[in-house]
Formats: sequence, structure tokens, C-alpha cells
Amino acid sequence: MPERMPKAKPLTERKRERPTAWNRGYGRMHQDLRRELLATFPVCQHCQTEFSQHAHHLRYPALSLSDYLALCESCHGRLHAKQDR
Repeated sequence: MPERMPKAKPLTERKRERPTAWNRGYGRMHQDLRRELLATFPVCQHCQTEFSQHAHHLRYPALSLSDYLALCESCHGRLHAKQDR
């Protein structure tokens, strides 16, 4: 007879495993640059057909708008899928 499956960790424990946005480098400066980037480039800089929703880092640390690309959801996902290969 199979044993019982182990219980999942409580949600509060699982959430603590990931560092905060601040600790991952998404502090005030990133938020301000992201807001400015999406206002400057409201349309995806890659496909130029969808609205941009993501500020993709080109360089770390991102210190200016030139360190980002404004991308739509699908282009951002495709870019990360290529990078993860």
C-alpha cells in the first residue's frame, strides 16, 4: 500500500522562500525608470503591435532608460524562453 503524500508547505512559508522585490533589485529607482519607460514607449519595442507591459533589463544594474526594453507580455516571454535555453 502506498504511503500518504507529504503535506505541502504552508503558503506563508513558500512565500518567504523568494526574496522581496527590493532585494531582487526592483527598488524605487527601478519603479521610477519602469514608469518612465512605459510612458515613453507605450508600444512594444520588439513587435510594435501590442502595448508594452514589461521593462526588460538589458544590463544590470539598470541605471537609465537605455538599460531597458519596453516589451509586451508575449515578446517578453519569448525573450526569456530563448535566454533560458
